[in-house]
Amino acid sequence: MRGLTQGLTKIVCKYGPPDCLFTEFFRVHKNYCLEEDNLALIVQKQVGVPVIAQLMGEDEAYLVEAAKKLVAMGADGIDFNLGCPAPRVFRKNVGGGLLRDLDRVAIILKALRAELTCTFSVKTRVGFDSDKDFEKLLEIIQNAQIDLFTLHGRTVKAFYSGTVDTRYFKRAAQVLPCPVVANGDIQTAEQAIALIENTGCRGVMIGRAAIRNPWIFGQIRSLLNGERPFQPTLSDARKYVQDLYDALPDVSDAIKLSSLKPFLNYIGIAVDPDGTFLQKVRRSTSTSEMLALCDTHLLGPHADKPYATPYAGLIARPNREKDSASDDLIP
Repeated sequence: MRGLTQGLTKIVCKYGPPDCLFTEFFRVHKNYCLEEDNLALIVQKQVGVPVIAQLMGEDEAYLVEAAKKLVAMGADGIDFNLGCPAPRVFRKNVGGGLLRDLDRVAIILKALRAELTCTFSVKTRVGFDSDKDFEKLLEIIQNAQIDLFTLHGRTVKAFYSGTVDTRYFKRAAQVLPCPVVANGDIQTAEQAIALIENTGCRGVMIGRAAIRNPWIFGQIRSLLNGERPFQPTLSDARKYVQDLYDALPDVSDAIKLSSLKPFLNYIGIAVDPDGTFLQKVRRSTSTSEMLALCDTHLLGPHADKPYATPYAGLIARPNREKDSASDDLIP
């Protein structure tokens, strides 16, 4: 999600908002600087839900220092990233790379827990290149007395290939005293409900699917309450695009276009089965052209068609969501 959630997050959150929001990660090291764009979500309080600051690093002293600063600035909690699968991240022994050194993980979590009175959570994967240390990881998490545990059901090396294995969710929910949150491959509200019911998890963390379908959190709440969830149409998607565009700052058209295209990549995989809209949007060279394409494909005779479920075979980020990661990825 790196590079997607800054700036326009408040628009996504206004559509059936999530219970809380996790920032993009703050990379913490000896010479760290808390990124201004990332801090805005915490300081400006514009999203209307609690904001959890996500940290990534390997030195417990600097992590504790950064965590305290972020809480003082208004963060409602601290989340430690143990799951980022990007090679340029894990090669530095941070993110998912730390799963190769569980003794260091234990030291970091103990140090953070000792200094934090706010909500403290961890997001991770089942292991680095296998699940052989999964039980040890759960033991470390339990000993750290964290408040919330989010698990992505793949290894780091698996990146986004294959499918999430829900057995790990069930095992974590059985063992840990804290709430367990499932993450990965959740595309619809119905999938989210099934995960909660079948694994014992207390909730779900949704990233990319919420960029495509910002109504998904409200849909999940409706299903939990026994109500019929809202079904957006392509005309609703067009309004969503307009809201994103209207929220952009007064910058050049080229910058506006580059800011919108990542969102349209996700929206586009749910517009038509052939990916015609998606390909045209990717080739657009101005926001006026992009918005005109939205009018053509999302309004008129298409306006009342159901929207939000992605079509098989369409990929939002074809150079990134492959079976292996390139060196320039930071999801």
